[in-house]
Amino acid sequence: MIAGRVLVGRREAMGVGLSGMYAVAADPAQEEAAFADPVGTLRARAARVARTWSP
Repeated sequence: MIAGRVLVGRREAMGVGLSGMYAVAADPAQEEAAFADPVGTLRARAARVARTWSP
């Protein structure tokens, strides 16, 4: 799952069937810039996840 913020840990995510959780901003200081261009930020994050993700 790719989301604006990730507020749960890996175990909690796995408990509801999610194998990966990724925030569009790496830390809270980057959120304002990330949310200013949500489409571009989401596109960039999805590309990074697609290059490295494995089930």
